[in-house]
This record gives sequence, structure tokens and C-alpha cells, in this order.
Amino acid sequence: KEDLKVIRIKQAQRVIRALTHDITKEFINSLDSEKKRLIIKVLYMCGLRVGEVSHLTINSVVQKRLIGKGNKERDIFINPDLQRELIQHHHQYSKGEIIFENSGERYIEKFVQTQAEKMGLPWVTPHTFRRSFATNMLNKGYDLDEVSSWLGHASVDMTRQHYIGKREHQDRGDLYF
Repeated sequence: KEDLKVIRIKQAQRVIRALTHDITKEFINSLDSEKKRLIIKVLYMCGLRVGEVSHLTINSVVQKRLIGKGNKERDIFINPDLQRELIQHHHQYSKGEIIFENSGERYIEKFVQTQAEKMGLPWVTPHTFRRSFATNMLNKGYDLDEVSSWLGHASVDMTRQHYIGKREHQDRGDLYF
């Protein structure tokens, strides 16, 4: 029998990236519909998962609470102006409880991918906006536990994985444009 050698290949650490507030604003402004702009605002300004956005209800927006991953209920961070925009969008375009009717996860992933490639940012996914929310809120001085709670993480260790960069002592505020 031949001697077999076991070769261990170290897997490269994946690069985790986040968008700055300005690049996110540019991304939003480049979209061709108000609905798409509003979806990205929710991903970025609330830190929601793509599935949570596609199933977001008017009740969740009004109460600032939703049922997220693992059927866990949590508070969500939502700017009052964004809340008004979502309520207005719902009244104008929705027939049921869901705010973004006919906008499933695949629809969101596809338009994000298309626009990201047009902008020369092929690595951007809907999850990038969630990571950017975490990074930018922590940079604004929000507490790790607070941000972790808004993201629906069971542990702050998971939130640390979303965080990129160093805290810059900026004014506390939100990410609204």
C-alpha cells in the first residue's frame, strides 16, 4: 500500500465588511423605486434580517417589536421618521398586515445584488446592511448589549462578530438620512 499523506488546508478567514453611512446613502439614492429604497433603509437603520424585512408587519412597526429568528420576540430600533414612512407606505400599497407585499427574500437579495454590482460593490448582500447597522451604531456610542438586543442575538459575542472598526466618539443618534 502507498503511504497516504494527510494534508491540512487552513481555511482563510472570510473578510467581513460593512458600509459607511455615506456609501449606504448613495446606495439607497441609486435605487429605482421608493419601495426598494425603503427596504434598504429598514435593513440598515433597524438592523433586521432579510427574512424579517420581507415579513415585516404594520403591528411590528407601530409597536417597535417583532418576532424574529427562532420565534423570539424582541424590540427593534426604529427612527420615528422611518416609522412614519413605513406606515405611509403600508397605507398606500398594502392590503394586509405585511408592509412589503410581494417582496420575498429572493426579490430583496436579487435587487441588492444587481445594484451592488452596478456600483462596483459585488460583496454587498442584504446582510451587509445589518452588519453596517451594528458597526455604525457601536461607532456612535451605543452599548454592545443594547445593539445585541436590537439584532436579536442571544449573546454579545455574536454582535462582536458583526462589529467592524474602532469606536469613534460620535454623537449618539440614529442612522436616519
